[in-house]
Amino acid sequence: MKQSIYILSNVNLEMLPTLKLPGNVESQFNWIHDGFETLLPQILSDQPRFLSQEDAIIWIHFDPNGIKGETKKEEPLHQSQTIDNQLLSIIHKLNDWLSKLPDLPFIISDSLFRNQSASVIEQAESILRKHTNAFQFAFCKWVAAHSQQSRFDQRLWDIAKIPYSLDFQRLLKQELEIAAWNQQNKPKKVLLLDFDRTLWPGTLDEVGESNSATDLSTENQSHFAHFQHKILELKNCGVLLVLVSKNEKVRLKSYFDNNNWMSLQWEDFVFQSVNWNDKSINILELEKALSISIESMLFIDDDARERYAAQQALPSLTVVDFPKNSADLGEWMSNYISPMFFTNDSITEEDLLRSQSYRKRAQRDQQSHHFSNYEDFINSLSIQLTLAPARDKHHSRIIQLSERTNQFNLNGQIIGINELQALEDRPRTYSCIAHYKDHFADEGIIGYLRFEINADDTLTFTHYYLSCRILEKRVEHALLVAATSEIQRINPAIEKLTVNFHDTGRNQRIHEFLDQTGLLSQNTGITDLLKILKKLCLYECKYDFEGYY
Repeated sequence: MKQSIYILSNVNLEMLPTLKLPGNVESQFNWIHDGFETLLPQILSDQPRFLSQEDAIIWIHFDPNGIKGETKKEEPLHQSQTIDNQLLSIIHKLNDWLSKLPDLPFIISDSLFRNQSASVIEQAESILRKHTNAFQFAFCKWVAAHSQQSRFDQRLWDIAKIPYSLDFQRLLKQELEIAAWNQQNKPKKVLLLDFDRTLWPGTLDEVGESNSATDLSTENQSHFAHFQHKILELKNCGVLLVLVSKNEKVRLKSYFDNNNWMSLQWEDFVFQSVNWNDKSINILELEKALSISIESMLFIDDDARERYAAQQALPSLTVVDFPKNSADLGEWMSNYISPMFFTNDSITEEDLLRSQSYRKRAQRDQQSHHFSNYEDFINSLSIQLTLAPARDKHHSRIIQLSERTNQFNLNGQIIGINELQALEDRPRTYSCIAHYKDHFADEGIIGYLRFEINADDTLTFTHYYLSCRILEKRVEHALLVAATSEIQRINPAIEKLTVNFHDTGRNQRIHEFLDQTGLLSQNTGITDLLKILKKLCLYECKYDFEGYY
């Protein structure tokens, strides 16, 4: 079920919910517009209608000019005072709603902050600092980036006092959806791609796999080449690509081998699920093979029936509409898909090696079939596991682990740079990063552990993030042995361990680990814990006192 964006505005945006996005694609949200000039009466009401909207995001949009997006250089004093009084009323009441409804997200256009008196700006900005459920949307950037001619339509203004052109509203809607999605969701890890009429303009059955059927010089073909190039950029930033196609695998690989116009190569996909099964069945198998939840995947397919079938079978899978015109593919990927679902402000070394890492993992899994005994298989990998103090240079990777890790995340917390710095600056804190390597691949930093020593000399385990790439290797046991042993060595008075665990509904793997080791019961004795963990460990973890890297 789609989440809703509920519009509260002092200008007429009644057409915006009905507009399709650029490229003529459907929205990822339900848009609700509750009438013209609803902002002030609804915010000031004791029982506003937006309270009845379940799973909604409230968009607060205030345009002080109301027309053409222009700043009026000479505005009568009494009019400025009237606007300021309205804004102060809105801000004071909005502050109350944000406090009363901490789980209801509000997105506030930054036009509320611009060209107003200093007192209005100060109080508006304080809302963002004070409330974690208030987010700023850069509306003014879009006004500045578009000419007066492109953002204003005199006919719409004359007919319905609509201050923005339809094209400008489509762009505005697209950007607001990106902002809303990024505030509510983690970036996707996997891009599932159909082949026929998705990555190229034809179908394998109609055209065949020979090179003669494709002509790079044609305009239609160039759009798909651009689209593939943008997909390859995502792969180079750490997104895993998977081919999900109803075709014969041998023929499809032959097409990739025979057509040099393709930006994407067969080897760019960590898996090629090419068969005649229902795609939902293949996606379920991929979830198990990758150890990545379906909700971390995005599915792109030109066929509306395939999209509908996958969405019905897998409700947690994110499925997007496909542009009607292939000429829109490149911009759709660049301006909507990439920033909305795959935002990654900081590219780490682990990102650059992710696809290679998963291919090596597949080789590891294949090798496991040659062993009847699991312990023999683990021993054959020659695992080198290292724990080291977390440093500033590791922050980007730690933040990324908090954003990307669902299954092995102690409490579901996502850490920002300021919060991470504050946590590590607290006294009597131990923060560690974990590095994994075996004879197949160097996985880089795969985990983060954090502990606090309390006033009564008990130890609290506050954060544990572990990449899904190395689950099933008993890494979690060895890391906790190394960390608690080192902390107890430095602080012999510590005897008990408590765990800051929160069930998110998605972190079942770490819940099973905590249950297995007895950590779900509070005040676990560290000596007893170490006995249990050491029995479950298949190898030792080295503690690097100097800090890895």
